[in-house]
Amino acid sequence: MDVVFLQDIRLKLGFKLRLTDLLIKPIQRLTKYHLLLEEILKYSQRAALTDQAEAISKALHVMTVVPNQANDMMDIGRLQGFEVKHNNNTPHV
Repeated sequence: MDVVFLQDIRLKLGFKLRLTDLLIKPIQRLTKYHLLLEEILKYSQRAALTDQAEAISKALHVMTVVPNQANDMMDIGRLQGFEVKHNNNTPHV
């Protein structure tokens, strides 16, 4: 898709955010889900909902791992395309 075309549409509609700004939103939300799950887990444990608390605890674990993996994938994406040159056994980027 043409970048100029997307910029024209954004300006015509009065959007301040660029497409790249919008694409990062789901990643940013991933980092907040664990906060919600921590609270739900706390109240589930207080209410002695053992089975539910166990399931929420597993979900909480997943939601602490997933954002880290998403960050790792973004870092890998940034690194792709960089050429590493070796000279006298010393790597240069």
